[in-house]
Amino acid sequence: MDSKIKEEYIVIDQIRTHITHSGERNVLLLIHGLGGPLMWQRVLEPLSQHFQVVIVDLPGFGDSDCPPEQLTTEQYAEFIVLLMDSLNTQKATLIGISYGGQISITVTSLYPKRVEKLILIASTGLTPSRFFTSGILWSMVSTFMKNVFLRNRFLLRLSSNLAFYDKDIRPPGLLENFYHQISQKGKRDAWINCMRNAFLPNKDFSQQLSHLHVPTLILWGENDRTISRKYAFEFRKHIPHSKVQIFSRCAHSVPLEKPGELCDAIVEFAK
Repeated sequence: MDSKIKEEYIVIDQIRTHITHSGERNVLLLIHGLGGPLMWQRVLEPLSQHFQVVIVDLPGFGDSDCPPEQLTTEQYAEFIVLLMDSLNTQKATLIGISYGGQISITVTSLYPKRVEKLILIASTGLTPSRFFTSGILWSMVSTFMKNVFLRNRFLLRLSSNLAFYDKDIRPPGLLENFYHQISQKGKRDAWINCMRNAFLPNKDFSQQLSHLHVPTLILWGENDRTISRKYAFEFRKHIPHSKVQIFSRCAHSVPLEKPGELCDAIVEFAK
């Protein structure tokens, strides 16, 4: 690891939290989704040449401890603001991928004075599913996830393959790291909880988007099979003065698939 890249643990709301940071000047706060913090491994160093980059392992993910009880999206948003307080950061540009995008939107909605700019990468929030509202259906889905999907390397590999346009560019060890993380019950429960948060219908979400008044960049992979690129334009329709950029030959894992193009887009927008 580059000597300028620092890792440390800080306690946020009684949760031992792992962060990685590098660089100086304006703060970029990178918020991962269900894929975990390793999603950012190819963009940390190039972005830190232009910004102070902070990567947080959300509670229940990476090297952070699990929360004592499962968190709502609003509680994850509050956690991000408490992290900023701990880092003496009054304002930051938030970059969120997938469920991390939904958390970033919620931070911006609830704490607008804390957000300089907003960058969403293949964000959840506009993709509700009835599987996550019906008690019977959710019981079936969560049981399958806990007892079959998250314990089966073959199924996890198939799922990961769908998240890449070209699976051969997936970083070595990414799947094994995820499998190791998810084999821990607390982290498996946090993952399933966040998956439900990401796809729970929220009748107020579109209205929430319409009240966002920070500069917003919406980024998506053209070949995303996890969350269709059509949602990039749905987000643009709801968020005032937002812009969309689509990456060709790219699926859901944009920071790992197109790190150079992604960094160029971020630098141009956030500087």
